[in-house]
Amino acid sequence: MQKDYQNRRIDMGLFKNLLKKAVGKEIEFKVAGVSFKNGRRTRQAILRAMKYKDNGFETVNITLQRYDFEGNLAIGVYANDEQIGNVPKDLTGEVDAAWSSDYIVEEWEVLGSGKDQPMGCRVKILFKK
Repeated sequence: MQKDYQNRRIDMGLFKNLLKKAVGKEIEFKVAGVSFKNGRRTRQAILRAMKYKDNGFETVNITLQRYDFEGNLAIGVYANDEQIGNVPKDLTGEVDAAWSSDYIVEEWEVLGSGKDQPMGCRVKILFKK
């Protein structure tokens, strides 16, 4: 028996509007520290793999992790469990305060080509109320 899924499409605009009603805070930022190394692999290599969807980055899961950096709170930004940088220092307190439970990475984008200047990454996160 073949099922007809065509009539079950979700209007993504409606879905996003419903999601935003459940959101307590929306924060968008450029990831800081994207030119550092993670051991033997550079963060630039990770961003390149994300942009061109290769080397295990055919799909990308962006996550955040709190950690201590020289006695201060820092929030790392990770792609498939590899650090690509940090939440900018001036937004760390705001992100930490909004991050009481779950969050959704609504958008992410690798910026630049890496030729004339380092690649960057922009991330937009929705935090639940």
